[in-house]
Amino acid sequence: MLHEESGREIPLFGYNKSSVPSLILCGELVPFAQMEPRMGSVGLFYIQLLRNSLGCTINELWMDPTQGRFCRGPIGPKCWDWPKRDFSVIVPSDVEFLKEDVITRYFASKQNDPALLYTLTYSCHYERLDGDIPATYVISGLTDSAIAFVENVRWESWEGCLDRRRRMRDGTRRFRLRDGRKIAVDSFSERTAWLAQALSVFHAHNISLDEAFSTTLVFPRLELTGTLQKSKHKRQRRQVSPPIYLIVLPSPYPLYHWSLDPAGQTPPLSPEMCKYFGLPFKLFLKVSPGQCSWPTKVYKLIHDYQIARNFDPKTSDFARSLGYPIFTVIPAENRFQEIVEEHPNMPTDSEPVPDSNLSYQNRAEDQSVEEEHSFLLELLFDNTEGATKETETVSRKGTKRSLGSTLLNPFIRGFRFLTCNSPDVTA
Repeated sequence: MLHEESGREIPLFGYNKSSVPSLILCGELVPFAQMEPRMGSVGLFYIQLLRNSLGCTINELWMDPTQGRFCRGPIGPKCWDWPKRDFSVIVPSDVEFLKEDVITRYFASKQNDPALLYTLTYSCHYERLDGDIPATYVISGLTDSAIAFVENVRWESWEGCLDRRRRMRDGTRRFRLRDGRKIAVDSFSERTAWLAQALSVFHAHNISLDEAFSTTLVFPRLELTGTLQKSKHKRQRRQVSPPIYLIVLPSPYPLYHWSLDPAGQTPPLSPEMCKYFGLPFKLFLKVSPGQCSWPTKVYKLIHDYQIARNFDPKTSDFARSLGYPIFTVIPAENRFQEIVEEHPNMPTDSEPVPDSNLSYQNRAEDQSVEEEHSFLLELLFDNTEGATKETETVSRKGTKRSLGSTLLNPFIRGFRFLTCNSPDVTA
């Protein structure tokens, strides 16, 4: 049997039934699953774009080495379980686009700003961090001090029973509830926002492009998750109800509530109403701090690209044109002063953080949250006022590096999660 796709006949395949199953190919095509473990981050991102361009799953991608192209075919060996993301970018199917320089030149020639920046974010050196990272900030390796930061958090939903998002004028994110059970909302890492305006920060601090490689972006990756109750009656109530929305405010701590008002201006749904619809009144939080750094060639490419697009790299106009949040530059004389004021309504005692060791895909979906009546999350960060304790050191290219209190204390003060039972917190 032959399967015809993309104007070409593709031979089908089968598995033997021995104790060690193996793939039996009837032709020269190679399933993507055999290439996946050896691909870099940029190449994997290109595959994400390609599968959307071809309208298929990753398991249906095959490579034809004789023609140097990818094509869509029958379902092949299983690939990684990637969350489905909708990209509107169309890319060619040539295998040459697995190379970082090829795909970046392609998007630069198309003047596709978001696609170019998003591709370049995968050209970074990434590391996971330990400890509390309350805000996204930039560290200069030349002075071991923070040079810029962005306070508010943007939210996105890629999978589950929420639509992607709708942004309101004040930056609030609105997610409409759809059919399904899993709720998952992630924060942006702001890597694209940083690359779009990094040159303006460098200019403010007299950092040359040859020194840009020493700059590190440190950010908290926040995940809010929960599950809808699977009761048949509560599912029917959700279906016949007016549209239900999850409203998440643009805040350094996740302030959210359920609402029947698409503008989020009416009082939030009460715990009783959430229970009536089977909505989790309280979502679970996972924090995964990380840091990224880029080679000098990336910053030079962005410099030349901005000039070609008639933007002044010394300003943040390029980032503003894309609607990205603008980083606050920390003047050299103020690096070690307080940057964030203590929130006036913060409680004095901290509460335990929800278990963040559970994997993203293995959380217990049936964990009941009906008894939870706290409107928001527990306190995420301990009160560090007056503290001088350094955070745990992290390994960066074989060298132990400490994100000490000298850098973190100005940011950590004031960034704590509130427990609020008042219905007055609206968008």
